[in-house]
Amino acid sequence: MKLLGTYTSIIEANHVANSLREKGVLCRVSDINAYNYWAITGVTDVRVWVILDSQWEDAQALLADSRHTPENPLPSEDMALLEASQPLHYQHIIYASGGLLAVIVLVLFFLFSQSQ
Repeated sequence: MKLLGTYTSIIEANHVANSLREKGVLCRVSDINAYNYWAITGVTDVRVWVILDSQWEDAQALLADSRHTPENPLPSEDMALLEASQPLHYQHIIYASGGLLAVIVLVLFFLFSQSQ
């Protein structure tokens, strides 16, 4: 997995990942939950990753020229199979729980500091 780029907009990052996916390049957008809690986490951007290292050059070429034809495109069925084999569901649960825990800790800290 290789980093393709960082974006200050979730919408833009998802657009890039979806555009590449339509051309057969499997991508993933990361740090969305941390970005959503930016006031707590300090994360102000999200990242787009190319899942297969062999597709990284194709992804860069597609960003430079949308008419580029990828050398190693994946059919949508193969992309779905690869995504299903990744434990992303559990990763999302962990990130969401971590964000919730951070909010609770901050609220308790604020309440404790106000009571003194």
